[in-house]
Amino acid sequence: MKSDFGEEKKMKIQKFIIASLFLTAIFFSGYRAFAQKPAETLTAEDYFNRAETFYRQGNHHEAIANYTKAVELNSEYFEAIYYRGYAFAQIRQYEAAVKDFTKFLESKPDDIDAYAQRANAYQRSGRIDLASADFNRIVKIAPNKTLSYQWRGMFYQETEKYDLAIADFSAAIKLSPQSELFHNLRGDCYRRMKKYDLAIADFTKAIALDTENPVPGLYGREMAYAAAGKYDLAIADLARLIELTPDGYEYYEDRAKIYRKTGKIKLAVKDEQKAVQLRKELSLD
Repeated sequence: MKSDFGEEKKMKIQKFIIASLFLTAIFFSGYRAFAQKPAETLTAEDYFNRAETFYRQGNHHEAIANYTKAVELNSEYFEAIYYRGYAFAQIRQYEAAVKDFTKFLESKPDDIDAYAQRANAYQRSGRIDLASADFNRIVKIAPNKTLSYQWRGMFYQETEKYDLAIADFSAAIKLSPQSELFHNLRGDCYRRMKKYDLAIADFTKAIALDTENPVPGLYGREMAYAAAGKYDLAIADLARLIELTPDGYEYYEDRAKIYRKTGKIKLAVKDEQKAVQLRKELSLD
């Protein structure tokens, strides 16, 4: 009986292998058929799928070429137009990106994602007023979405309009009071404005809201503590950051600066050496 069972098991394995090889052969034969499909028979959908593959591989130029083929075959293939715009933005061809997002918005005039992408292209090409106008449109279209205030707030933050950024992050907090992200973002604006007590309060709230990943809040708070001259509190936060992120060389660098400011040279040198070691291990030097 034992040998019969063994033979039966072997037969099942052989059948499984044969079936697997058969299915694999079918798959690759289908793949080759697609790859060898004459260009004149390719559909707009074929080109779109090829573009998606190229995009995922990081080959943005080939992605753009295939999105373009898809649009040539179907001038109303707005999804291809949208993603071509995104690919143009990735290679910093912002004017082309703007044209594609504008064309897409003709079909979906209330699409806030497209406005955000066009605003980003405007901003990266230095057309700040046009970017600002698009972010304002987003808030007008979707005044009850936290993303609307997040995007515009981050735009204001990057353009150093901190009062406006704080107003938007505050609006986002009203809509989503348990979001640590908006407290961290608002805290960073307060820190840059040297309103350290307000910054520390926001970062402390963010840490309490995100106990699983308090690193962003701790990092912001330690910088606010250090800038406010509260060095012992900054060092305490840095110690916790190092515990949570052992390869965080920047935390050793920050702590070394505080040690030097407070005359603790030996401790500073030790942290500086550790930071150099970590940077080498991470291939940053």
